[in-house]
Amino acid sequence: MPGSLPERLYCIRSLLTRDPIVREVGLFAGLGSALSWYGLKRQSVLRRMRVEPIGQELDWIDFGAYGLAWPSAGSPSRLATALVELLAPSNGHYYFCPPTRITPGDVVVDVGACEGGFALESLIRYEAAQVWCFEPDSRMAEALQLTAERNGLEERLQVVPAALGASSGTVSFVESADDPLASYALSSEEPASSTQAVKSIEQFSLDHWAEQEGIPHLDYIKIDAEGSDLAVLQGARHSLERWRPALAVTTYHHPDHCNRMIDYLSSLQLGYRFRVKGLVCFDSVPRPVMLHAACKSRG
Repeated sequence: MPGSLPERLYCIRSLLTRDPIVREVGLFAGLGSALSWYGLKRQSVLRRMRVEPIGQELDWIDFGAYGLAWPSAGSPSRLATALVELLAPSNGHYYFCPPTRITPGDVVVDVGACEGGFALESLIRYEAAQVWCFEPDSRMAEALQLTAERNGLEERLQVVPAALGASSGTVSFVESADDPLASYALSSEEPASSTQAVKSIEQFSLDHWAEQEGIPHLDYIKIDAEGSDLAVLQGARHSLERWRPALAVTTYHHPDHCNRMIDYLSSLQLGYRFRVKGLVCFDSVPRPVMLHAACKSRG
């Protein structure tokens, strides 16, 4: 996933010097990630896409096994990058690997559902029973609902147009006008710039939402919350203790998130085992891409 040569070199140096930030990344797996390149795969995905306008603001992207709605203002190349991350098992951002594969009949929570690729793969390829998609970006939530309907999945793919975090309430949310993958919730310490479109949105803790909805059980939680990933886990403590779901969580938004997530989950003493994979470099600081955690093997 690293892009430029300097970024790749930063990643390699951090592995060889055993930087504490990448303490959980295996040496050879990390080197493989630092040297990986997905340009050809992305071009292959782009060639397979069939784009059909379905309104003033949305396109329908036919991808063969399924299709999805995508904002017309969004770049198809950006979507292709997201799909490569989703579909290439060697990619650090790939979710469906041991010990956290989706199994038939699973009830899944998708935090940061965005374009809906993870939800569609979970329902169609891996036969999950239901996926609850949390997506606070209003455009993407609307697109997700259309994606569910046009794929005949409206009963199994449930869209929740809200954020998840450590607690319930309202938060300030930056909705990116030109990149649907870059919207995020502002932290309390982070001021918005004068050029950002900020609005107030509803946020739940996962524990509060699950109790409010009367959720009987959860088997799998996927989190890609653009920096709020650790907060989502902190707001899910009761759910983790009650159901011990498998977890696949992005860790690259903050350098210390991976280690802090492992420390937090370990402190709960629930028997989680961990797998860390992928390596990326932002602001000259390498960091792992994904944490997988499970209490029992799922393939």
